[in-house]
Amino acid sequence: MTMMTASNFHKTIIALFVILPLFASAQLLPSYLTAGDVTIHLSPESPGANQTVKATLEGLGVDLDRSKISWFVNGELEKASVGEKSFSFKTGAIGASVNLIVTIETTDGAKINNTVTITPAEVSLIWEPTSYVPPFYKGKRLYSYGSPVKVIALPEIIKDGQRFSDDELIYKWKVDYKIIQDASGAGKNTIMARGSVPLKPTTVSVEVSTLDGLVSAFGTITAQPQAPLVAFYEDNPRLGILFNKELSDTATLTEQEINLFAVPYFFAATAAADAKLNFVWQMNSQPVSPGGENNQITLRQVGGNAGTAAIALRINHLKAIFQFAAKTLNIAFGEKNNGLLSF
Repeated sequence: MTMMTASNFHKTIIALFVILPLFASAQLLPSYLTAGDVTIHLSPESPGANQTVKATLEGLGVDLDRSKISWFVNGELEKASVGEKSFSFKTGAIGASVNLIVTIETTDGAKINNTVTITPAEVSLIWEPTSYVPPFYKGKRLYSYGSPVKVIALPEIIKDGQRFSDDELIYKWKVDYKIIQDASGAGKNTIMARGSVPLKPTTVSVEVSTLDGLVSAFGTITAQPQAPLVAFYEDNPRLGILFNKELSDTATLTEQEINLFAVPYFFAATAAADAKLNFVWQMNSQPVSPGGENNQITLRQVGGNAGTAAIALRINHLKAIFQFAAKTLNIAFGEKNNGLLSF
């Protein structure tokens, strides 16, 4: 079995930009021109920290190609020319606001100013499936069909040098692009999400913003589900369950009996013999009953004969219909003659 050790960790950096009202020299503004006729578009739309951003002007009823356009960053003139409709600049660190001002002087003598303030912020998303794995399992839980996944948001939002705590932030969660109202609100930095379609990837996103809404960050993760599986181990009477050695295809019976312990990896369960799981055992295609815990069966050799017995197990979740797994193990016992293995 392949064990996964890497943590699912996703980081998205984003910034809030606030478009302030346009203003113009009233005595020079033609009657057909209003302050809302020029818009600044940013690419990317949500720039992050220390990122190059391209600002582009779009005008309605304004001849930008013939207008003198001047670009200012934090009060400093960076670029000025006729028809200069785009400008690139770089954001600062997280929480370091960039004030971008553009001044447009039209051929009619009108003067229009537009201001955009960008405050970089970021939020990291850590997601952890809640599926079952045995104690001391060193790998990563996998996200299986129909299982819930726990997502934690770790925002880093700073304004005017102040770092905001969880209680000072509003979390708006979405699962598969639908708002989850019950999980959203002040200080709600964790969600237990379940995909809307069991066999398809689950997308979880969050928008984190300050109470005044002036600074925000956005993060998203996509979890690809997969089928759970079952593995066999020997439950040794002296050493306990030998998790260090999976019984994969064929096992040899070296003692008078062997106790098989089945582990339902990545099912939506809290224990190996969880009551939400249905175990169906077979030996040589005939139904058998484990007699004790549903996930364990003891096999013993009868007489001195030899042979091979095929032990099959199918597990299905009683509520999550897409969660099921099967495993077959051949048990070789005694000499190479016809023999009998009992349970």
